[in-house]
Amino acid sequence: MAPLIAVLLLIGLTVVVIGALAIPMNFFRWVATVREERDRLEADLLEARKEIRSLKEELMRQSGD
Repeated sequence: MAPLIAVLLLIGLTVVVIGALAIPMNFFRWVATVREERDRLEADLLEARKEIRSLKEELMRQSGD
């Protein structure tokens, strides 16, 4: 009976350890995804600002004519 209990405890402990390791892995994967999205949005924002600046310059040129 004791070996059966020992095996079940070992299996249970293994499952707990694997689960505990999986949580941080998913967290770091989520953080990487959020950073990629932030970088993409930041690049889109910079491009939009450049477009706005060029449109303002063109509008100023047209109003100066």
